[in-house]
Amino acid sequence: MKDSMRRVAWVLGLLGWAAVALGGDFSDEPYLLRLGLALTRFSNYADTAARQASIAYPGGSSVNPAGDAVVPLTRPDATLTTIQALGASGAHFGAYAATAGLPLDGAKVASLAYAYTDTYDGETEEGLDNLLRSDEFFAGLAGRIGASTSIGLQVRLVNATIRDEAPSRPAVPFPTSLTADLDSLDAVAGIQGTLSDTLRLGAIVGAGYSEITTELASLQPVPMRLGPGLPVTMPAGTELGREGDGIRNYLVGLGGAYQWSPATGLYADLAYHALESGRSGGASLGRLAMGVQTRLGAVWIAQAGWSIDTADEQTLSIGFSARPTHRLSLSLAYEYNGTPEIGPEFGTMQILSASAALEF
Repeated sequence: MKDSMRRVAWVLGLLGWAAVALGGDFSDEPYLLRLGLALTRFSNYADTAARQASIAYPGGSSVNPAGDAVVPLTRPDATLTTIQALGASGAHFGAYAATAGLPLDGAKVASLAYAYTDTYDGETEEGLDNLLRSDEFFAGLAGRIGASTSIGLQVRLVNATIRDEAPSRPAVPFPTSLTADLDSLDAVAGIQGTLSDTLRLGAIVGAGYSEITTELASLQPVPMRLGPGLPVTMPAGTELGREGDGIRNYLVGLGGAYQWSPATGLYADLAYHALESGRSGGASLGRLAMGVQTRLGAVWIAQAGWSIDTADEQTLSIGFSARPTHRLSLSLAYEYNGTPEIGPEFGTMQILSASAALEF
């Protein structure tokens, strides 16, 4: 099994570097696609935000669904997470997640999660107002297929409303709002395995599809002329157009974890995300993330992370976790420039997240 994992590591390593090279600048892409790329950075766990790289992390907070089964649960657990994102423009977004892990037997774990995102203040750099509101439902299953290898699958359903206000658009020289109602289904499959006592490898692949209905409306009265001597003024909020669209999304990622010492682990991820729209083109992004986690005594754990993407945007994060009792874990993380994909609208985003996990 270890020889097979080594072969897979070489193949996925080459594919991972190629994936990062394929990603490109997204600054000119439609807001809806860039927002989709930004949301791929979020996790239902605060410790993942500080570490950032977690495809090979052996635990439920890994972005790899196989991580749930690396250390099989002996009792159910639950995690509550809050994420508060603040933009330089004054924008404020909040997200809240609840997750649960359910042991099925000695080798399998089921997981369920729900996440809600809302806009408290969506003010953009131009003084306009954007909105994001979504409900996300997750279900996963992970299991061991050998002494040192686990696999997993997670499915996600999303219902969301997104509004993008802009001072102008192609062929529309006045302020408008674009409101999108979105329903999507996607899935991520993953594998994790050990190559040695100190080295762990993980890989994920994912795909999904979103159905979107968009409505374009004016944000101010607009004078028009229907014909000679027939001037009219359209009131603010007049619908200018409505259409349907579909977005396909793809994900591939490779991660490694190295146990530097009994107290310290080092992590690295290579990931490639791509979105393709039927009407609005596509957007893609390659990302390299690195992280470290070290134990500080019997109770505290410190985490730090850094990432860079193919648009030359970097993020930095730091966090702390505490385990005051055997069954309770608390995590707090701060991330700088957490969503550079939507920087043109909101400026540099700073993110604070906190989690509380309890074993029953």
